[in-house]
Amino acid sequence: MPDMLVPLYRLPRMPDLAPDIKIRPALPFESHVLLAFVGQHFSSKWVDECTVALAARPRGC
Repeated sequence: MPDMLVPLYRLPRMPDLAPDIKIRPALPFESHVLLAFVGQHFSSKWVDECTVALAARPRGC
């Protein structure tokens, strides 16, 4: 695929996660938990970015 800006297929393999950690899209009823976490650990601008990503269809996060 020569039109890629970054060759993602060359990235190193992601390390295995602990069994209790799951990576999945956020569900609508979890948005307040996610936004509170982002607000606590990052700036308010990131809360805005996450709000937009949660509202996008298809979801952006």
